[in-house]
Amino acid sequence: LDYEIPLAAQPKCDVIIHKLTEDIDNNSKESVAKIKLIDAYLKEFPRTVIVDPLSCVRKVISRARTCEHLSNIQRRLGKNCSFTQPAYFIAEEGVGTQEMADQLTEKGLSYPLICKPIQACGTPHSHNMMVIVSKEDLHLVTVPCVVQQYH
Repeated sequence: LDYEIPLAAQPKCDVIIHKLTEDIDNNSKESVAKIKLIDAYLKEFPRTVIVDPLSCVRKVISRARTCEHLSNIQRRLGKNCSFTQPAYFIAEEGVGTQEMADQLTEKGLSYPLICKPIQACGTPHSHNMMVIVSKEDLHLVTVPCVVQQYH
């Protein structure tokens, strides 16, 4: 699909394969237009299949949402769950080192920890992660991020 051509002039597609992970959480005019075009196209042609529906991609683009979904699945399935979600918390913007240390204790997390940016893709820093081995290193953490027990 050409994002600059009106929907009525677009060719009919049976399948849409997209690479919109960088656009889904981006509020730029161009990104919003791309998402709107795909949504409108799928409404106009409901039999068109989209590989990786945008609603599913939105769930995994945010590591915080992914952790939340996995925790909900684990809680719902209980003993029948085939995986264990590592203990985690979300270190929000503005959280200080002592507050972070207190949250770690409250959540029962112990070192080493892995810290991951909340946005899983689409930014230059999405894949920058760090392993924290002691409380003295907490000042190095870039927030916001997901802090997880490292196994």
